[in-house]
Amino acid sequence: MRYLITGLQTISIEKRIQEVLANDPLYQVIQATPAEQHFLSEAYLDELIEK
Repeated sequence: MRYLITGLQTISIEKRIQEVLANDPLYQVIQATPAEQHFLSEAYLDELIEK
């Protein structure tokens, strides 16, 4: 699991992504589906970070 340090807080990147996208209509559609798990997976996040 990857972590993001913000100020004095350490949170998982997955949790931060969920917080940022919470009100996004498209994200709301894919929540709790295999698509959400794909976009939050280590492999997918690694690919994004590399780009």
